[in-house]
Amino acid sequence: MSQTTGTVRVLLVDDQDVVGKFVARMIANEEDVSFRFCADAREALAVAREHQPTIILQDLHMPDIDGWALMEEYSRDETLRDVPVIILTGREEAETKAEAFARGACDYLVKTPAAVELLARLRYHSAACINRRRQRDLEKELEQRIEERTQQLQQQAELFRKFVPHIFTEGIDEGGLDITKGLAREKEYTVFSADIRDFTDFSESITPAECYSFLNSFFGLVEPVIRENGGFVYQYVGDEIMALFEPTEGTDNAVRAAMSLQNNVIKAYNFGRERADYYPIRIGIGLNTGSVAIGIAGTPVNVAARWEELTKTLAAPTIMTESPYRRLSKPDSFTVRDLGEIEVRGIKESVRVYEALEYGVSPG
Repeated sequence: MSQTTGTVRVLLVDDQDVVGKFVARMIANEEDVSFRFCADAREALAVAREHQPTIILQDLHMPDIDGWALMEEYSRDETLRDVPVIILTGREEAETKAEAFARGACDYLVKTPAAVELLARLRYHSAACINRRRQRDLEKELEQRIEERTQQLQQQAELFRKFVPHIFTEGIDEGGLDITKGLAREKEYTVFSADIRDFTDFSESITPAECYSFLNSFFGLVEPVIRENGGFVYQYVGDEIMALFEPTEGTDNAVRAAMSLQNNVIKAYNFGRERADYYPIRIGIGLNTGSVAIGIAGTPVNVAARWEELTKTLAAPTIMTESPYRRLSKPDSFTVRDLGEIEVRGIKESVRVYEALEYGVSPG
């Protein structure tokens, strides 16, 4: 047990009982000093380990184990190596004093010192020991907290990686994310935005519980298609789902995901709805490519959402801007219709847009 109070805990090790009685009388009236005496060096080791003194007074010449060997035992014990040792001996030779300090003693007294001097040295060196122990305990507590926090962060990172494709975590793994600045490293992505046509009217025709169940079902259809094509769902806003696709073949993947949804998944979903006597649904999808900060989606997300809104005006279920269209690595794999230049509120210059019709069918 570590000593964390201000009490001076003295252990005296000397084979002469008279020395033990002498020191005991000196400190008998000192309320802040506790005292233990051992005449046997082996017993002293056991007592020291159990009671954790803050200062050890010891002789050099003792039977069985001498003072030098006893000091080596202290140094090998993790719980005792920080306890200061004061040599209390009858030898006054300078060579012996020098050897004592070389072997790790913190002080050297010749029998028998004055009470005021002995108490002053006991308190001084004991305070240093107490401070070291407090520091050690604080360091251990800090290490434990760091270890616990590290494990929490590792668990969170592993959980994050289960839901986020590797390509989206590379920026963080490479040290590109600076949390202190509140922004992440910018990177180019193709942004995918999709929502349900006439969802407001539709949602008002059903109960809140039915609407919640429907949205879960809808997102359960869309999200796997995005993932299968290498995308990552960025956020859900009402009936809208936004996703990011990494630039390397990201535009192709985003268009493939859109075509898969429009031409296959939603059609199959509506077939089931019609059989259950539910109204079929229609979705609009907008695609845009541009710079996005990892962790904080920027302008391209907003622009993609704006194009998705234009799918209603242009009567085109899936549209993309010039930027993703020009980045298609295999343009001949898609059937695309040029819708011309469109003026959009909030954007100074008109933008050329394209309707994505099919994937895997070359225009004839």
